[in-house]
Amino acid sequence: MKSFLIIIFFLFLYNIVVAQNTFKAIIRNDKTKEVLKGASVTVSDVKLSAASDTNGFVVINNIPNGKFQIQISYVGFSRQEKTITFPLTHSEQVFEFGLEPQPGELAEVVIAGAGRVETASRLVRDEG
Repeated sequence: MKSFLIIIFFLFLYNIVVAQNTFKAIIRNDKTKEVLKGASVTVSDVKLSAASDTNGFVVINNIPNGKFQIQISYVGFSRQEKTITFPLTHSEQVFEFGLEPQPGELAEVVIAGAGRVETASRLVRDEG
């Protein structure tokens, strides 16, 4: 009985260790092929995320087995999503993502204030 429990324990431990997957990717500007530093990568269902380093490289560890939506975003670029099934066929696989620049368009800026308005003519009259 004791040896049976030990075998069950090790099988359980093995499943936990094996079920932890790693996602690796390089994030680039699709047009210029330059790496994007600080791009955000999120595994949505398990709420894991990381930012790309100065080489555009990102690593996310401890992803369980299953099918997950990976979201890649960077300010000024279109967001990209890809569904990936873990475990990967090749555990050392590095994905490459090319994000397309979005045309810059500034939104209208409205400045509003509240308070008392005084005109210069009134200020002059009050002094004299």
